[in-house]
Amino acid sequence: NNIASSIKDHSHTTHTSVDHLNVDQKAMEISMQETRNESEVAKTQSTFNSDSARDGADKSTQLFKLIEEQNWIQCRLRLRDHPAEASVWSSPAGNNGYTKIKLLPIHEACKH
Repeated sequence: NNIASSIKDHSHTTHTSVDHLNVDQKAMEISMQETRNESEVAKTQSTFNSDSARDGADKSTQLFKLIEEQNWIQCRLRLRDHPAEASVWSSPAGNNGYTKIKLLPIHEACKH
């Protein structure tokens, strides 16, 4: 009876340790993914900001342009392949050719 109890206690302790390892591993994976996402957003934003377009020109990401066109299938594909673009502020040119405001893709999608 003492042996069975000891084995049961050891089994519970081992399970608890494994559970803690799984939680720690999952937390580390999430942290690493967030770091990769932040890095991808920074890289995308940097590339976007260094665009050689003239002042007032349409400075929109491909995702933003697809949303403007209401091309929802291509939007989903673009988001799947380039998720960082969802966090990039775009400056679409107004009717007079001048940039009016900056918008995230979600802002443009809500218009439609």
